[in-house]
Amino acid sequence: MDYLDFLTIKDEEVLTGTYYDRLPFSNKDNGIPFQYDIVDEKDKSYTTLLNTLQTEQSLQTIKTNDMCGFKVKGYVATQDGLLWQISGLIKRIIRPNNKQALRILKESIETEYVIRLIEVDNPMGLK
Repeated sequence: MDYLDFLTIKDEEVLTGTYYDRLPFSNKDNGIPFQYDIVDEKDKSYTTLLNTLQTEQSLQTIKTNDMCGFKVKGYVATQDGLLWQISGLIKRIIRPNNKQALRILKESIETEYVIRLIEVDNPMGLK
């Protein structure tokens, strides 16, 4: 948490999640808490593993203004008790006229992360 966290507007982000940079092995693994909003609700589809073998897959998209160091292949535990692996990440500046702040700062306070998630097993019930 730093000064930019206090300046970031979070009116729409009412749900709480936890980011893990690797798969947590126990409830003692510390993650980074963040607030998020759902862009696309949980969607179930089927994917082909082998020529004739299919499996069910759940996808979801969330967005956040929190700077947690999100990376593809990282893990997110959402408020509803599900564990997800990050499959895609879009980093965008909400207001294009704030791009000039990037000349001085590493991140702008108007940066939004859109995160595409794939559901994985959550045997420990992490939240």
